[in-house]
Amino acid sequence: MKVLVLGGTRFFGKRLVEILIEAGDDVTIATRGRAADTFGDRVTRVQTDRQEKSSLEALAAYGPWDIIYDNICFASDDASDAVQAFSGLARRYVLTSTLSVYDQGREAWKESDVDTLHYQVTPGRSRDFSYAEGKRQAEAVLFQQSDFSAAAVRIPFVIGEDDYTERMLFHVKQAREGTAVQAYNPDARISFISSGETARFLFWLGRSTLEGPVNAATAGTLSLADIMQTVREVTGTNADIEVLPASSEPDKQRLTPYAVEEDYGLDISRAEQAGFKFSSITNWFPDLIRALDKQVTG
Repeated sequence: MKVLVLGGTRFFGKRLVEILIEAGDDVTIATRGRAADTFGDRVTRVQTDRQEKSSLEALAAYGPWDIIYDNICFASDDASDAVQAFSGLARRYVLTSTLSVYDQGREAWKESDVDTLHYQVTPGRSRDFSYAEGKRQAEAVLFQQSDFSAAAVRIPFVIGEDDYTERMLFHVKQAREGTAVQAYNPDARISFISSGETARFLFWLGRSTLEGPVNAATAGTLSLADIMQTVREVTGTNADIEVLPASSEPDKQRLTPYAVEEDYGLDISRAEQAGFKFSSITNWFPDLIRALDKQVTG
C-alpha cells in the first residue's frame, strides 16, 4: 500500500511508521523536518508545514495514497485544508483524535456521546479553540466534508518508555525524590494506552472499514492511587499522594499530569466488536514502571 503519514518522527507516530515499513508499505512522511528520524532510505520525506494550505497542496503532488494518517490536525481549518488538498487522492483517511472530546465524569464514554458526524462546524485554527473543541471541529469537517472514507481514533493518555512528555515518568521521579504527588481525586478511574498499542491500532484501523469516531484504549482503567501503589512496589519508596481540595491552588511542580476530578475513560466495545483485541493494562503496567525507574536510577 501507498501511505502518507502527517507527523511520524516521534512517539506513537514513529512506531506506526516502523509497522508500516515492516508491512512492506510505500511510506511517505510529511513533517516540518525539525526532528531527525531513523528510517533511512526506507521512507520518502517531504518537508511540510501542516498549518499552511499551500504546503499541503504541494504535498498532494506525491499522491495518490491508499491511506493517509494525520497526527497533527488540531482544528477545523486544518481539516478543511486537508479535505481540499487531498480530494480524490486518498482512499482512506485516519485522524488521530482524543479522549478530550468528552468531558470528565464517566469511566466509559461511547463514541455516540459526542456525535461529530452532525456537529456544527466553526471555522478556525487551533488558537481559536480549546484543544478539545479543536479536535471536535477537526473530526466534524473530516466526516461531513471529505470525499474519502474517514475515521478518527479517540485515544486517552498515551504512555510508554518513549513518551517525550514524561508524564508517567514524573510520578517515579517524585517518589525517588521523596516528594508527594498532588491530586484532586486519586480514586478517579482513567483510561490509558501504550504507545506501541496506539501504533498497532492505527495500523489496524487504516486497513479496516470502520468509519466515524472510534475509541481506542487498553482494557481496564487505573486511578492515581493504583499508579502510585505500583510505583511504591517497584521503587520501595513511600510514593505519597497529597489530596487537594477542589478549590485549592496546586503546586504546579508537584501536581500529577493526570489531575482529573472525576472518572475519565473510554468504552472500547466498537473496536473490539470489529475485531481488534486490546491488551489488559494490568499485564504490562508494572513492567513499564520498572523500565521508567531504571531511567531514573540508571
